[in-house]
Amino acid sequence: MIHIGRRGWFAALFCVLLPTYLGSSAFAQDGAKRIRDELTLVQQEQQAVFQQFQMVRELRNELMMPPPTQPALSGYGMGQAIPNYEDVVAAQRDRDQRLVEYSQRMEQLYARYQELDGRRQALVEELARTGSR
Repeated sequence: MIHIGRRGWFAALFCVLLPTYLGSSAFAQDGAKRIRDELTLVQQEQQAVFQQFQMVRELRNELMMPPPTQPALSGYGMGQAIPNYEDVVAAQRDRDQRLVEYSQRMEQLYARYQELDGRRQALVEELARTGSR
């Protein structure tokens, strides 16, 4: 049986544990990089969703502005056609339908933004835990 002194025992333990420590450190760095990369992707998608939301909101706001008023029937001169009632009603129905679609799309984009924000917060917390090791 070989006798290892106190110093030798610590040296042996050090030699055994050092690769494990270095490996876990490299793993933690790789994990942190993976988290940062995913965080970047989430933030980019979140920004794109926000821009889409703003565009749809602007379209909806333009539709919500009151349409230009039609001149009274006496205001139509020779050669100007009086608008067809069915065309006016169809245009109003189309406008109302687009308002509904824009509102629904805004709700979907807002929900996706919130989902991404939750994922972003989770990644930030995970990165903080990984960085503190």
